[in-house]
Amino acid sequence: MATHIQKSRLGLLLIKNRLITPQQLDRALNVQVTTGMRLGEVLIEQGMLTKAQLNRALKKQSRQRLWASILVMVLGPLSFGSLASMNQSSQSSESHSIQLNQSTPVKPLGDPKQAQINHEGIPNSVLPNELSKKTSD
Repeated sequence: MATHIQKSRLGLLLIKNRLITPQQLDRALNVQVTTGMRLGEVLIEQGMLTKAQLNRALKKQSRQRLWASILVMVLGPLSFGSLASMNQSSQSSESHSIQLNQSTPVKPLGDPKQAQINHEGIPNSVLPNELSKKTSD
């Protein structure tokens, strides 16, 4: 697969749902790069996907983003707060104490970074090949 496929979360979602193949996604992304059309429009125009299938996939993608945002808002302060308290207690015995700023907001990941993380929040590079194949199906 081409490297630009990794940047298409919609394409990966469509492959995971078995609506298109990786080869079809690669062809559609090549057309997208040359024409400037949206990926969904290319897939519909080339007969690889119906409008209804695209709409369902886009809704699912939107729901996933919403839940990811909610989880970050709810769990982010909890996980970073406990990390900060653990670090501060362990560093109090050291002569070189680094103060963590607990008021630093959580920064969202950009598209390239999000594309490297699977639906369970685990970077794809961390997973063994066999495990990453199972999670991508």
